[in-house]
Amino acid sequence: MKIGFDSKRAFHNKTGLGSYSRNVLRILSVHHSEHEYVLYTPSITETTGDFAEVVEKPNVKSVEPKGLLNNILKSYWRSFGIKSQLKDDKINVFHGLSNELPGGIYGSGIHSIITIHDLIYLRKPAYYKPIDRITYEKKARYGCKMASHIIAVSEQTKRDLVELLDVAPDKISVVYQPCDPIFRKESDAEALKAVKSKFNLPDKYILTVGTIEERKNALNIVKALSEVGSDDLHLVLVGRKTKYFDLINAECKKTEIEDRVHVLEGISNSDLAQVYSGSELMIYPSTYEGFGIPIIEAMYRKIPVITTKGNCFSEAGGPSSKYVDHQNVSEMANAIKEVISDQELKNRMIDEGFKHVQKFNDDVIANEIMKVYSECGKQMKL
Repeated sequence: MKIGFDSKRAFHNKTGLGSYSRNVLRILSVHHSEHEYVLYTPSITETTGDFAEVVEKPNVKSVEPKGLLNNILKSYWRSFGIKSQLKDDKINVFHGLSNELPGGIYGSGIHSIITIHDLIYLRKPAYYKPIDRITYEKKARYGCKMASHIIAVSEQTKRDLVELLDVAPDKISVVYQPCDPIFRKESDAEALKAVKSKFNLPDKYILTVGTIEERKNALNIVKALSEVGSDDLHLVLVGRKTKYFDLINAECKKTEIEDRVHVLEGISNSDLAQVYSGSELMIYPSTYEGFGIPIIEAMYRKIPVITTKGNCFSEAGGPSSKYVDHQNVSEMANAIKEVISDQELKNRMIDEGFKHVQKFNDDVIANEIMKVYSECGKQMKL
């Protein structure tokens, strides 16, 4: 098959949807090299790491807009003008990797797949600007209606699609997210030592990963830290600061733990992998997610996980993670104390978590995605 992808975010977004796009392209090009992959992007930027190797593969081709008008109006090209280019390139299946499909794809003779990551903007609208909610919903509704098939990144997202967008369940396949292979590498003591020195990290810390915004709920982690009662235990927040950080900063001052809370912004995945390895545990009390990739990353790094009850979190965290009410600070504090004080429990969480996370291995995810493509291909008699 000749498979096309909306690859804008693979080239231009460093995290989130960009990471998902790069990892999908990476695992397919490795585990299903018999197919041809065409990456459509408004502009081709310099690539690094594993993705640089992907774009150089003989079965991978990167494509920019053709024609003067499409080059001037790149956004229009990505949303509408791309259809004729896909037909000229004889694309069999087109995959919109980030919640949207180009206009006119339905009826073009090209089978289309859309990945829907979450519908948080409908479940938790207060976290979004009105214009963003309207835009996201419009794109998702159109994409789900026009797509030949939908990939949801969790059972929770599938349930949301059925309930909130009235999508037929049999039109949706759940295929979990892959993560960067750097998180699956064995921990390196020297590398860990270098990263702890580089970021001036304490000897004993718990970790949370994700944009420092209200939905991720880091303020309650800070409150829980002050209740734990262990003066040598620190908290490392990895993620971009938003206005919400002002609340965290105020709480740190109020409880006099400023020197025990550390923030790392814009760090590489290779450094992040070591930051995981140096932590006592990873805590992820998010209010709502489509999946929760930091949970997977932590378990690959053999770190115990505390996360939120309900939603998609048990899908990622499996039976060995500890689940708490994300609004209950005392419950979070007690869970932290229990894990860091009970080595037998900690070891069991690590061992069972590592077994659970094998279901997210590259070959497993690549095969499940390819199964969706192949089923579409059969319908089109490719």
